[in-house]
Amino acid sequence: MLIVNKPSGLLVIPTPRNERRTLTNILNEDLIKRAVLYRLHPFHRLDRETSGVIIYAKGKSIQKKMMQEFKQKRVKKKYIAFVQGPLSKKQGEIKNSIEGLSAITK
Repeated sequence: MLIVNKPSGLLVIPTPRNERRTLTNILNEDLIKRAVLYRLHPFHRLDRETSGVIIYAKGKSIQKKMMQEFKQKRVKKKYIAFVQGPLSKKQGEIKNSIEGLSAITK
C-alpha cells in the first residue's frame, strides 16, 4: 500500500469528462518513468476540493479486497474542518452541491 496526502483542487481519478490530470495518473506516470512494474489503484476517493489521505494498492487484487472493507463500513473515516471565527450553532446541517451533485454535511 501507499498512502498519499492529496492536496485540494486535484481529482483522485478521471471524471466522465476524462480529465487527465489526476493524482492517480501523476503517481502512475512517475512509476512508469522509474520502470516500476506495478500500478497504483485507490481504495477510495475524496472530492476535488477536499484535501486528505488517499490509500493506494500496489495492484488490482489488493484494491478489490480493500474496497470491500470500505463498502462493509469496516473502515472508519473522520473529516476535520477548520473554520475561522465563531460558529452560530454547535451543530447543524449544510446542504449544498459538489460538482453538480447534491451533498449534505451534518
